[in-house]
Order: sequence, then structure tokens, then C-alpha cells
Amino acid sequence: MTDSAPVPDTIAFAALREEPLHLKVGVTAWDDYYARMAPFVASADASIRDSAIERICMAVFRAEPMNARRSNKEYSTARLGWLCNVLENTSTHYPDVSHAFLEHMVFHADDEPFAAPLCAWLGEWLAAAADPHLREVIRGGLILHGPHSVATAQAWITLLDDESDYVRACAAKRLGDWCNETTTPTATSLFDLVGAKDIQRPGVAGPFWSGRAFRHCGKPDPSEWMLDILAKRVSSEPANLPFNGIDFHLHELCDSSPECVELMLRLGHKELALETALEQLAAVSGMRPILVRFGDDPDPNVAVRAIQHLAMYYCVLHARAAEFHVTRMLNWDTRAIAFKLQVGADPHASLVNVLYPREGSSFTDDDAWSLINRVVDSTRRGPLLPHELASDDAPAPYRVGSQLLFRFDRAGIELQGDVDAKLWTRLEIHT
Repeated sequence: MTDSAPVPDTIAFAALREEPLHLKVGVTAWDDYYARMAPFVASADASIRDSAIERICMAVFRAEPMNARRSNKEYSTARLGWLCNVLENTSTHYPDVSHAFLEHMVFHADDEPFAAPLCAWLGEWLAAAADPHLREVIRGGLILHGPHSVATAQAWITLLDDESDYVRACAAKRLGDWCNETTTPTATSLFDLVGAKDIQRPGVAGPFWSGRAFRHCGKPDPSEWMLDILAKRVSSEPANLPFNGIDFHLHELCDSSPECVELMLRLGHKELALETALEQLAAVSGMRPILVRFGDDPDPNVAVRAIQHLAMYYCVLHARAAEFHVTRMLNWDTRAIAFKLQVGADPHASLVNVLYPREGSSFTDDDAWSLINRVVDSTRRGPLLPHELASDDAPAPYRVGSQLLFRFDRAGIELQGDVDAKLWTRLEIHT
């Protein structure tokens, strides 16, 4: 049905791409959505093809089941059949469509009623596929969506030594999903096994933890386990794994530990140390001197990020700040310590103003908006819009913990502090 589709209009696709799926109700609404989205799977633009597949996968396997068909297994299976036909028809002209679908399926269809018919289709696909890379991704899909048992777990353990890094990662992820202290082998023994294998050939510890993370408690401590691997492994992790590696997990697990950041630096992992030090969008006790040293780094790509972070979250002006378009606005207002940053490069640079209270511990709500209006008044910032994180289309601020986020037509504003009392310790204005 998509073979003869015209080259899509990128503007039309951009609008369709942003349609909120959670607001669609009823079979007719979904049929209409798929009819409009499916032609973009055959776009001449590879990025549009990939994005269209991502949206359709999200709709078929997540959004529509929650919003429309509930437990109607026959309807779900029929929708999967329709998607398979779209992909088969389009892949004759654009083979990358098959790869894109399988990469997005890492996050979908791991439950019924999709898993069984999907695995049957993948098995047929594998038997006919000749391309080696496509075959390994299909093999990975079969691992991720197949049933689990003691026998399959033993097969996954064997696959930790497979020649394909992709297949190894998928097997490790399933082991992490499956294991606990009552399985054979136990989670504890698998931590030892996977860690030893990752030291000798990286690429399985991170995927294993991706499967285990939300169910783990007790020993081993995950950051200690990963740092030990980091110190001992014989090479870097392979690129393009289907799940995050330990380098990614560590920068989240250790983001409040200056000691771990210092260890990463001693081990020669400067980029990982930098990402860890920058992960928290707040001041972290003991992290400031490390960030100051990063600001002194001869690599400008390292220095600029540390210097901006110091101004935005630590109320610190680094000695090299002016070099990277970071300034403190002296005598700007007696109520505030004010920083101005140019973020990004021309012609796409944006301005960020960050304001801290000069006297006392917080701004009142009236003072906060008075200061915000000095930076960008209501006329310049335009109307209030729905926030992209909100679940509805109402133009309103969005609360995230101690932050209240406002999205205007020409500005973004964040107020941080006591949201209920409307007392603010930090203001951030993007224009």
C-alpha cells in the first residue's frame, strides 16, 4: 500500500509527528492516524522513514492498546499483521526500513498478544534474510521477544559468547530481566559471570543491568560492580549496542559522588567523569572544585560545559567565563545575582539568564516575576503554551519536583524552590 506513495511534505510530517497519541480514542481515530502516517514510511528522506516507524510502533504496541482495544487480542493481532505488510512492501525499495523497525522493537511487543505472532514472523524473516547485519538484529529480536524458561536462560548464557555484539547484548538483557535469587543460576552468580565476561569482552554488563535495574536490591552495589569492571576491562564498549552500556549507567549512578568522579579521572575516563559531574541539574556537595578543574581544561568543548554548569547551578563565575560568553551582570538589580550565558553557536545560539537571590534564601513570587519581566516581559515572551511534558493541551505551568516550568511562545522559564509556598531559590530564563 505504500509502494506508490508520493514524497511526503516534511512540514506535514512534522505536524503529524507531534500529534499526541494519548488523546486518540476509538478505532476510527486510530485508523485515520495510521492512514495518514503509513505513507511516510516510504518517504525518500531516511530520517522521516525512521521517525514514522517509531511513531507507528509506539501507536500499535503502546498507545492504542491502552486507549482503544483493551484486551481485544484478535484486533491487536490484526493490527500487527497490517504493520508487517506495510514493512514488507516498503522494504523492497528501502531496506533500511527493516533495520529501523527492529531497532525500535527493542522497546516494544515483549508481552502478549504481540510476542508470539511477532516471533513467528521474525522466524520466517530470519530464514529468508541474507544480509549478515540484518540477521543478527533479527536474532536479537527473537531473543528479546521469545518466552523465558530455565532452558532459554541457559541458551542466553551461551550467547554471551556469541560473535555478534548485538546478540550478546540482547541475551544479557534477557538474563537481567529474568533472574532473581530463586532462579538457576541466581542473580548473584550472574552478576559474577556477566562481570567477568564484560572485563574480557565489554558489551554485556550494561545490557544486563538494563534488565535488572528496577528489581535489584542488596548486593552487589551496582556502582561498585561497574566501577570494578571499568577499572579492569581490556577495551572499550562496542558502539551501537541496543541497550546502554556501563558508561551510561555509571554517569547516572554516580552523579552525587565526587569520589567516583575522581576515580573515573584516575582511570583515564575524562569524558565519563565530565558527564557524571554534569548529570545533576543542581549543586552537588563536593563537586564544585572538580567542575572548576574541568573549566581549566585545554579542550574548549570540555571547559565550556563545566563553566556554564558552574554559573547555572553553583552561582560561580569561572576565571575563563568571558572566553565562553558567560558573564555576571554586576549592579543589574539589588535583589539578584544575575548571570547571562550564550548557549550554542551562532546562528542558533540561545540566551540563558540565571538569577539567584542576593539577600535571604529565596525570592517571593512577586519578586521573581518582577525580575523575570526585566529579562523578558510578557509582550516579548508571548502567550503561555501547553508544556511538552504535560498530559493535556491546557496552557499551564508544569511541576517537576521543586521546579515549576513555563513554556511561552518565545521563552522558557523555570522557577526552582518551594513550589507550594511560591518561594524561589533560582530562576532560569531561556530566550
